[in-house]
Amino acid sequence: MRVSASGLSRWRKCIASSILPHAGTTNESAEEGNAIHAFLDKACYIDPLVALESVPTEYRARCAAIDVKEILKDVREPLTEITYALNPRTREVKMLGRSLGRAYEVDPAFIPGTADVIGKRGMDGKYVVLDYKTGSSDYVEPSKDNSQLLFFCVCLMLLHGADEIEARLVYINDDGSHWIDNATISTFDMEDYLAILKRKAEQSDVQAARYAATGIIDVNAGEHCNYCGSIGNCPAQASLAKRMLPVIQEADAKIGMDEGEDPVSVEDKIAGLTQAQAAKAWVLKKQIAPLFERVDRGLKAYARALTIPLESGKIVAPISIPRSFFSEDAAVAIMKELGASKDQIATCYRKKNSVQVRELKQAKKDKE
Repeated sequence: MRVSASGLSRWRKCIASSILPHAGTTNESAEEGNAIHAFLDKACYIDPLVALESVPTEYRARCAAIDVKEILKDVREPLTEITYALNPRTREVKMLGRSLGRAYEVDPAFIPGTADVIGKRGMDGKYVVLDYKTGSSDYVEPSKDNSQLLFFCVCLMLLHGADEIEARLVYINDDGSHWIDNATISTFDMEDYLAILKRKAEQSDVQAARYAATGIIDVNAGEHCNYCGSIGNCPAQASLAKRMLPVIQEADAKIGMDEGEDPVSVEDKIAGLTQAQAAKAWVLKKQIAPLFERVDRGLKAYARALTIPLESGKIVAPISIPRSFFSEDAAVAIMKELGASKDQIATCYRKKNSVQVRELKQAKKDKE
């Protein structure tokens, strides 16, 4: 079994991710995340301005805007980069050390993991676990159910007999500001999670033995495939790509150009269809669309884990794009504070009709 705390969420959905050959990968977002984590680690013990000096220039502005003292204001005796190992079958836990990196060398029966921050709350001395997130929250489980945070809570409970631990996800925004998603983890949560890990570990043993003997393994594709290091060897992803080709060929034969025909745009081709032909094309489009969406998601997941080199010399790879949006709720709140009435606020809204193309039931003809 090859899985660490950071990959537990994926492993719980697809055991094969810990068994299939794995390729170590990195990308710009990962490098930025590593740089921010390294800064936060140092800034926990030394002046953040001093810690900032070792941050690569391209990430320094974002790190400089992070309020480390605010993040840790109620955390006593914080310790960073603490590595634990848990055997879910026997409930044995080991504290391996601090700042060991992520190249874990542990018995395969153990799941290793490194906590960003372990400390105690100032108000009551109870343990608190912090995990920094520097990317999108789209694929991150909430703190109450977060596989990685639950792992560290379980380790602390088994090692120290703690009956309650606060788990915190600390999201670092692009501008350096942060927000926290926190939850209280109890011993009941610990027992539930340990039961899940034990069951998955036992299933993993069976799958690993089957794969070693036959090369066959059960896979489960989905959003968890993003950043999976085994995606290049995943049967599900290979099958999806193979299924795509005949569908494209069928679509081209029915809608695209015939051999020897003068070049013509697909739009012009469709415009010349009869209604009966257009109806068939619509049905075919509905059959193709879900597959293309799955292929699109699969290829993007592949590119997040392993960049895709193209014959043109370009590559398909993930990039980080800062985004901002206008908050309607915040604007309304400000207008109310400034004394705007409901009628005045209502004048800021505009109505407009949009035309969409959908399948509709035909209106019944009036009886003659």
